[in-house]
Amino acid sequence: MELSALAVPSVYALIFFLSYTSQLLLLFLEPGPLTKDELIRFNVLLVCLLVCYTRSVIADPGRIPRTGQKEIVEDGRQGRQRWCRKCEAIKPPRAHHCKECKR
Repeated sequence: MELSALAVPSVYALIFFLSYTSQLLLLFLEPGPLTKDELIRFNVLLVCLLVCYTRSVIADPGRIPRTGQKEIVEDGRQGRQRWCRKCEAIKPPRAHHCKECKR
């Protein structure tokens, strides 16, 4: 098993650990335990965080459309479009070919 396969489960474990231990810790610190409304708000935001993270993990990274465009204009400068040698597609600025998803 590769170390990269543990990245997503580790983030989930860290989120759960930090969120629920902090709620337990706040029971014993001043100015006192959280109210019911505060606990509900905290847990609703926690669920929103988990939903957003899960959606970003399972989302398809997308593909660059194969167009015949060779010239680009970026920041007022005109230049040649870069190409990925492995998949023979347009390579956007600051992009690299991914070994895992082959894009």
